[in-house]
Amino acid sequence: MRRVGHVAAAAVAVLTTLALAGCGEVSPGAAATVDGQAIPLDEVDEVARALCTYTQTTAELQGSPPEQLATADIRREVLGTRLNAALAEVVSDELGVDVPPSSYEGGTSQIEPVLEQMPAAEADVLRDYVDTLGRLRELTAAIGEDRGDSNVAETPETAISRGYLLRLAQGTDIELDPRFGQLRQGRLVGGSGSLSVPADAGSRADPPPASQTCS
Repeated sequence: MRRVGHVAAAAVAVLTTLALAGCGEVSPGAAATVDGQAIPLDEVDEVARALCTYTQTTAELQGSPPEQLATADIRREVLGTRLNAALAEVVSDELGVDVPPSSYEGGTSQIEPVLEQMPAAEADVLRDYVDTLGRLRELTAAIGEDRGDSNVAETPETAISRGYLLRLAQGTDIELDPRFGQLRQGRLVGGSGSLSVPADAGSRADPPPASQTCS
């Protein structure tokens, strides 16, 4: 049974690189849409805030300075995960493939000591996000197995980063907020980073520069 690893490696570092065919004008309030289903910007920001808190809390527990992570980069990783997860659902539905929750739930067991020191709401956000990462990985592996793609079944993260799900989901209508970057050779790059990560859910600041970091 495959399990999800450390959230810092699975979520903040490059687990998935966005690979899409095109983009259009996105719906208001959405970071992206996949076949008309919105990925809300608020949800992307929520996960980004939780990941920032996680890195800060980890540093405090270790007595070391927090890692300087650009919030724009974190958002792109979060959106990349959510988009690829949506593509995995599209492809798995078409193939009639699914995976049991037991194959991906509970992936935060190794980092629970850190999550327990975080605000409960943000810890729950990360637990849900790690489950999303786990389901994405397991679905991609199952899709590879169903299609006889042994390399995909063994290394789903690599397949995701190389646009495997996109190639199988050709014709899927994808719209992307251009502030998250642009597509070059199938990858999401650049972007102004002008998407705020407010200090709390009740306040929204003016968009910060792309160089803003979690600290």
